[in-house]
Amino acid sequence: MATVEERLTALEQENVALKKSDELQTIALRALVTKDAFEALRDTNNKIFDVLMSHNQLTNERLGDLQTQVIELDGKIVGLQTEMRQHFEQQDGKIVGLQTDMHQRFEQQQTVIDARFEQQDGKIVGLQTEMRQRFEQQQTAIDARFEQQQTAIDARFEQQDKHIAGVRGELTIQGQKLDQMLNLLTALGPKPDQG
Repeated sequence: MATVEERLTALEQENVALKKSDELQTIALRALVTKDAFEALRDTNNKIFDVLMSHNQLTNERLGDLQTQVIELDGKIVGLQTEMRQHFEQQDGKIVGLQTDMHQRFEQQQTVIDARFEQQDGKIVGLQTEMRQRFEQQQTAIDARFEQQQTAIDARFEQQDKHIAGVRGELTIQGQKLDQMLNLLTALGPKPDQG
């Protein structure tokens, strides 16, 4: 999949190509058309160019918005990872505290502590299992959210591609109309004297 910068570069290249095509058409028309007709055509071309520039600006703004959203999501993911690390550190601290307490009691009452130690081991394993499950659930939720955002971004790019294809189609139709007008003007233009 093309990156935002690649799509932006492609749009700029298409814009340059359209400008060159517009300049060539203008040169051809200057040679064949009267000044009034040329002015009307130039106004039409200026309007088309203005529409393309507006569309280009809108596309750039939307791409900027999408990039901002991706950056925000990255920040949220990093925050969630940091929070999970802190929770793990807190759990580790609690486990260390429980182990120290168990060692002190073990010195006082060997028989009772053995039974309690086994219970605490079971609790610790349960806590670790629960934490692993919670972490997996959080990771699954994060992955799903990221996938949804990626799908939304892809859909927006597809919409932009369709819109650009529509504009290209319209430009092609306008070019064909200009060719027809040139052919008609050439056919209707003054004929050289024969004789």
